[in-house]
Amino acid sequence: MKMFKKIVLTLLLISLLSLLCSCSKADSVESWAYNFDKTTEILRLNSDGTASYILKVYEDGKQVKKTQEYKSYNKDDSFITLKDKDGGELKLRYIKTDAGINLYEKTEYEQILKKDGNAVAGVWVDKNNSDYFFEFAEDGAFNEDGYFTGKYTVDEKECRIDFTYDGDSSKSVLYYTISGDSLIVEYPWPMVPTEKSQDSK
Repeated sequence: MKMFKKIVLTLLLISLLSLLCSCSKADSVESWAYNFDKTTEILRLNSDGTASYILKVYEDGKQVKKTQEYKSYNKDDSFITLKDKDGGELKLRYIKTDAGINLYEKTEYEQILKKDGNAVAGVWVDKNNSDYFFEFAEDGAFNEDGYFTGKYTVDEKECRIDFTYDGDSSKSVLYYTISGDSLIVEYPWPMVPTEKSQDSK
């Protein structure tokens, strides 16, 4: 009888541990926010394979943020690919940092002035908001939105732009795609784990 009780208790303990492990796994999540607003979740990757991401869209000329749910995602060392229920994909480049990640978000610009030199030389204006622009000069100087200036170099093979900002000499790396007068820029946004995050690595 004592042996039977020990077996029953052992099985109950194993079942309880399995239940706790499965619950922990089901609840694990990566939850990311901008480093300047650490309480607002922007990207969420759930352990069940689903995800959500706050998209910036324009309606009637105004930018609004909408949470998009995705049925699945894939994450490798360079990209997070989100897949919606209709089969559409959103591919987000990211780079790990000491504080979290730099998540690259895409913005489309239209060329209003072409200059001699490299592939991006000229003036490019945000298609949805003319207050935002990039000016790339022939001498390697850039102006971003009229507020940030510095020097840049272009790697046309890798479709990469390296910024060195005036003042603090901080650096940033952008990626781009050009099609005619259209320039799509992948811009890095520093992200940190939110309090909801259990597995942001």
